[in-house]
Amino acid sequence: MNVALADNQVVTGKISANQDGKVTIEDNNRTLDINEISAMWKIGERDLTLPPPRKWNGEFYTNMIAKSGNTRKFNGGIGAKAALAGPDDKFSAGIYGERERDNHQTTTKKYSGNMDYEHVLSGMSNWYVKLEGEKNEIDDIDYRLASTAGIGHYFIKEADFQIRLRAGLGYQQKKFESTSKKDDSMIAEVNLHLEKKFEGYGSLVTDINYLPSLDDIHDYRIVHETSFDIPLAFRTPMSLRMGIKHEYDSKTSRDIKRLDTTYFANIVYRW
Repeated sequence: MNVALADNQVVTGKISANQDGKVTIEDNNRTLDINEISAMWKIGERDLTLPPPRKWNGEFYTNMIAKSGNTRKFNGGIGAKAALAGPDDKFSAGIYGERERDNHQTTTKKYSGNMDYEHVLSGMSNWYVKLEGEKNEIDDIDYRLASTAGIGHYFIKEADFQIRLRAGLGYQQKKFESTSKKDDSMIAEVNLHLEKKFEGYGSLVTDINYLPSLDDIHDYRIVHETSFDIPLAFRTPMSLRMGIKHEYDSKTSRDIKRLDTTYFANIVYRW
């Protein structure tokens, strides 16, 4: 048996309990008070004095709507997220694609992806780096790439409730399909993230992202998304996610509207 002591020393030996409430490690000929022992584990098992091993977790989600008759309509989307967390850092990545056709005409065709890494600075504060990419043919976006880095702070960081604020600087590249015009600029980022879990009922997640250009104060982007996950009745790691997403671009090309609003309902499978 391995025994970790309060002073972080680890000793190995056969354990026996004494009537006076103390423990004897026979192979080391030591007698210890129970308060001097911080952990015990069998030989060959994981060392309990070390941080738990990192473990990937994530989810797949999809939505689909189809209609036939007087009109023919199809909308489908699929996405995936993955995260790897340690005691001091966290990496996450995600991809999403969506396509819609209405009476043989494509009305939605977009793809997006992102990567995010944060590392603890001290206490509830951390630094982060993030990369996001998007292609949206209907909104005339050939591609949009944004990389940012900055400082974050958790005002609340509990197992069932988190509030985090981020602020950083970055660089954005954007190209329009209709004009082949490129728009590169330095950007700032302010992000508010709220996550609340309701035991037995689901979870609520809200993200608000503000990305202004440092070259032109009238050029900015705001993205808001709020969703609520409801566990499904049967015993599987599946849930129904319903939510709303707003995407506002202060500058667009052609006759593209500045505000996109999306209402969604996804089936989510966690692993």
